[in-house]
Amino acid sequence: PSPTNMAIVEVMVASQSGSGDRGEWFEVHNLGACPIDMTGLVVESPTGGGTPVTHEVTRGILTAGGYFVFAQSDDPMDHHGLPVDYAYGSGTSGVVLNNSSDSLILRYMGAEIDRVAWGSTDHRTGASRQRSRGAESGDNSALGGAGWCDSTDVYSSAGGTFLGTPGARNRPCP
Repeated sequence: PSPTNMAIVEVMVASQSGSGDRGEWFEVHNLGACPIDMTGLVVESPTGGGTPVTHEVTRGILTAGGYFVFAQSDDPMDHHGLPVDYAYGSGTSGVVLNNSSDSLILRYMGAEIDRVAWGSTDHRTGASRQRSRGAESGDNSALGGAGWCDSTDVYSSAGGTFLGTPGARNRPCP
């Protein structure tokens, strides 16, 4: 993984209201022409106190031009039937995407690959924020910034209506 061949392109901060939501997920896109071994990639997010919580990925291949979905849980009941490639943690000991101000950082061998940050008003419950098709390699550091929009495609109706394009190419943002 490197900053030139991999980017965070979709983030579901809150699939449901409340702090017990385990349906959060994010997706990365391989911008290159070669597969990427995800082993050793580190997923990081600070706690409410600012201390980073990390998880080191133990397996997975991101195909050339492909998409890879990370979820907090691998239980379909938790993530509403999301097609998950890798579960990165759960509970208070794992990485959690906070609904208020937070950030998600990907590192490989100590080098930062990509990051995205958000505030409490930069997302809505039940809809992922997606990077606009064609803007994947641009500055994606602010979930509420230019090039990001709410997903409008339904990926699941298990327990509600959940919007996003996990594992697939995003739509252009308006």
